[in-house]
Amino acid sequence: MALAKTFPNLKLIVEDLPSVEPAFRAYVPAELGSRVTFQAHDFFQPQPVVADAYFLKVVLHDWSDKYAIKILRSLLPGLRTGARIILCEACSPVKYNEHGVKVLPLPIERMMTSMDLQMLVSCNAKERTVQDWNDLFAKADERFELANVVISPGAAWGLIEVIFHG
Repeated sequence: MALAKTFPNLKLIVEDLPSVEPAFRAYVPAELGSRVTFQAHDFFQPQPVVADAYFLKVVLHDWSDKYAIKILRSLLPGLRTGARIILCEACSPVKYNEHGVKVLPLPIERMMTSMDLQMLVSCNAKERTVQDWNDLFAKADERFELANVVISPGAAWGLIEVIFHG
């Protein structure tokens, strides 16, 4: 809703399982109803909508590489050259000192380790570093380019921009 309110010319289609639709309808303000619509879709199935950008918020971190790759490949039918995939995901800001030792602020390192363990135990998944994201996109399709990663200082969540070169 924040995107729709901020960008009045933007058309948004929220895709999720059919069971989510009643909650979606209850949440969308009437004044945005013509620009923010719902479409039932399973992200393991081929993407039926061709769009300029696809925004996935905390989707892929719930899945092991095998299934995350399947989700990304399912987007291919809807992608055209120059299309963007924007992820809002945890992105471990791994930094190394001059001796090759990982250095993070202790609270961030503890939080990322805890999140990583939770994902492993609950979903057989993991939190990914920038390199992990790059490798994941390369495995999904060679036409994906990891173009930009923005991680706020002191945060574990980031925005990851991927460009499709079809």
